[in-house]
Amino acid sequence: MDMKAITPAIGMQVSGIDLAKVSDADAGALREALIDRKVLVFRNQPITSPEYVRFMTIFGEVVQDDLVHA
Repeated sequence: MDMKAITPAIGMQVSGIDLAKVSDADAGALREALIDRKVLVFRNQPITSPEYVRFMTIFGEVVQDDLVHA
């Protein structure tokens, strides 16, 4: 996994990772990067809605919204 700052103060572009198969070590690094940089950008991730929901649990509890269907 590679991370590159988008600006000096905020944002991190993350590459070299399959969001459907995130290791525990990468999950920890992503949590730290989100806390530090506030925004994470993942490009070209062809994952399903259930895979996306599973990925988001890395950052905390996923709450169902009427506008979002998993």
